[in-house]
Amino acid sequence: MTPWLWRCACLDESAHGHDRCKALATPSHYSPFPTRLIDCTDPHRPRLVCTAGSCGTYLTLSYVWGMTQPHCLTSANISAYIQGIEATRLPSTIRDAIQVTHSLGLQYLWADSLCIIQDSDEDKQREIVRMRRIYRNAHLTIIAASARTVAEGFLHDRPASSSPSERLAIPWICPVESGDRTVGGRQAGTAYLSPHIKDVTTSYSDLTNSPISERAWCMQEDLMALRSLIFTSHTLQFRCQSAICNVGGAYHYEDSWEPYSNSRLPDILLQPNSMKALGPYERRQLFLTWQRIVMGYSSRSVSFPSDKLVACAGIAEDFQRVLRSDYLAGSWRETLLEDLVWLSRDDDCAVLNCAYTRPVAYRAPSWSWASVDGKISFESYEDRNSCVLVPLAEVVRCNVTLVDDAHPFGQVAGGSLVLRAKLIQCER
Repeated sequence: MTPWLWRCACLDESAHGHDRCKALATPSHYSPFPTRLIDCTDPHRPRLVCTAGSCGTYLTLSYVWGMTQPHCLTSANISAYIQGIEATRLPSTIRDAIQVTHSLGLQYLWADSLCIIQDSDEDKQREIVRMRRIYRNAHLTIIAASARTVAEGFLHDRPASSSPSERLAIPWICPVESGDRTVGGRQAGTAYLSPHIKDVTTSYSDLTNSPISERAWCMQEDLMALRSLIFTSHTLQFRCQSAICNVGGAYHYEDSWEPYSNSRLPDILLQPNSMKALGPYERRQLFLTWQRIVMGYSSRSVSFPSDKLVACAGIAEDFQRVLRSDYLAGSWRETLLEDLVWLSRDDDCAVLNCAYTRPVAYRAPSWSWASVDGKISFESYEDRNSCVLVPLAEVVRCNVTLVDDAHPFGQVAGGSLVLRAKLIQCER
């Protein structure tokens, strides 16, 4: 992975084949550090660092909590963690991420459980607003896609994707600096040859079938990252804005047409200071991209129902910066009529075992897709290539009341919508 990362991260002529990455990247000495980072110089005893507004290179971690983490940052232990953290007390996924950071020759890692004060609502609110920039400015994001809980970890042997009767095991030798299983200074492993691929969409898709694809927060972290090192169930994958590479050149299947899959954001959303004026077609494509993202996002879960809009706030901020349209509890004023025509995907909910329900506490206006749990779809997206949309109503007014005016893409306290339309007699 190191050669790929090096070629992608170089901002000079060395970045051959990574022109998109070069155009979108910010030099590391201009990337502001998050408030706190984990110093991984000694992976056996990492320590917390308060960055005081300095800049540099760091990694981020995207993972599934799946359980309570007893050893996380709190107001009581922050001073002790600055002195050092006993790595054996940390859950496996955090330890593995620290080890990966150290192995890549980098010093700093950001992980929410150790870099956000978990018993401080004030610190949580402040850091959540910065989440978009934290992942966007990271040199690389480690995605622990295969781990269902933080206790599982991700640095382990990957199982072969075919059954034992359909594969041939062969020894695989590669040079290493050090290791337990060595043969003449080389590490011994096992590779598997399979005669055919039965179902590429199930066995070889990168994130679609991984535990991390079930979590709402992880989708935003994935889309914000310019470079990702993805530990899937069957392989290790490097992904940037220019390329996708599996370890050893293993087969990669990407379902690029699937509207609910995780794909890259359009370049214009990743450019920090883009002032480009969009034409009608480009605007239309961006609005459709938003609907595609929402459809994928809606099938994911949040631990706290109130996080439904908060967990995609960074994505919404990127869209609003380019579209310059009012954001209304998950919809856009410019395409509000289209955004209102959403429906539940009951068939998908039955397969995914996700209930289509409304939360007990108020979360969003009833006309917003964010007011319900469960996968939804937009009629305008499903019919985007087969029909011309004709508006049958007019938006008289639409307003949303925010919980905090300082967070325009976060929680809402209320909303109102008035439409003007012709009455159509309903036949019984």
